[in-house]
Amino acid sequence: MHTRPSDLPLRPPPQDLPANPSDHAYPHQDAQDGIYQAYNEHSRAPRVNTDAFLVEKIRTQYPTLHLSITNPYTCNLLSYAAARHAIATPIDTEDGVTAENLKHRQYAPPARRLDGDTGVLYDSVHFGKYVYKWEGIEYIVYSVIGDEGLYSRAMTYVLGGSALENDKLILAACKWGNDPHKKVLIFDGGYWQQSSELWQSIQSANWEDVILEQGMKKNIIGEVDKFFGSRARYQKLRVPWKRGIIFHGYVLPRVLISYL
Repeated sequence: MHTRPSDLPLRPPPQDLPANPSDHAYPHQDAQDGIYQAYNEHSRAPRVNTDAFLVEKIRTQYPTLHLSITNPYTCNLLSYAAARHAIATPIDTEDGVTAENLKHRQYAPPARRLDGDTGVLYDSVHFGKYVYKWEGIEYIVYSVIGDEGLYSRAMTYVLGGSALENDKLILAACKWGNDPHKKVLIFDGGYWQQSSELWQSIQSANWEDVILEQGMKKNIIGEVDKFFGSRARYQKLRVPWKRGIIFHGYVLPRVLISYL
């Protein structure tokens, strides 16, 4: 997966920025900067594109900072911070009246339902503002779910001292997000997610545990061995090093380990 740059034009950096953008004073101390109020009003009225609406509001509020827009599905800055590669501190007044956020409390069921686990509760952020610190540099980050015509779309807005600083952060988070991290991508609960438990179980798997007709099993093992021994040939022919095996029929224990 790749992160595609935003099609929206970026405002040229002001000429009066300090020589070192990292030393720029960020006007983020006041939680009520007007962006959430604008988002709230926008959400109550007819609208077509939340992205275009918020971009101008944010640029007007922070004219001296560079704005970059990225997609959290391919570059999740909050997950990057949750993995302790950065620090994301929510900017909330949290007085029950003027809280600058919109969050849904949701439930994630346990991966295994037979061991007594109760699952977890988590916040699905529809609007959140954060002070984001990475490698000694401070940013302002908005996480927003808005409308694009008839569809909803998640967006992340990054405000930093320069385009270069923003790009370094986004590139690091994207690279981290595209690493499997000893996890397997599975479709469960209606959406794709990564499973470390399945990855761990695969490490101890053995062909002897696979229950299949012996002739078929021998053919599959031969295909697997041939595939892993032919990477150089794929590269020479300049074709993707991929091979898929689809099983049809009743699911038996540990058959899934045979997927490439």
